[in-house]
Amino acid sequence: MFIFAALGNLTYTISILLKTKSTEAFYNSLPFLIGSGGTLLFDFSIFMQSTFYKNAENEGIITDKMITLKLN
Repeated sequence: MFIFAALGNLTYTISILLKTKSTEAFYNSLPFLIGSGGTLLFDFSIFMQSTFYKNAENEGIITDKMITLKLN
């Protein structure tokens, strides 16, 4: 599901870039471009983090061990 959201942001950003023909139209669509492009950067960072932590867990870098505390 996450991939479809990222693809939606990507295609929307590309459509804004391809649709604008003049400088004035580009400036008018700039807020939408920044919004969708910024979201696309966040999508990419989340994808990279999930890939990194999945690989780190498989290599044993990250372990989930239970910590017990002894209370007096």
